[in-house]
Amino acid sequence: MNDISTIASLAKAAIAAANDLRVLDDVRVEYLGKKGVITQQLKALGKLDSAQRPSAGKIINEVKVSIQGCVEQ
Repeated sequence: MNDISTIASLAKAAIAAANDLRVLDDVRVEYLGKKGVITQQLKALGKLDSAQRPSAGKIINEVKVSIQGCVEQ
């Protein structure tokens, strides 16, 4: 699993740098889309130890919600 805080920082920087709605939508898809970075992180949860899954899933979901909030702004 990649460093989720790094992914969050990169996503928020890309959102802040988006200068129009098309670019913003591209960033949204890159991170939250069907094959997006966050989606891949969620799929990787199955490979983790069962003891690690709940905490990792919670962190990933918090980042996902945070990115969604930034996109909506």
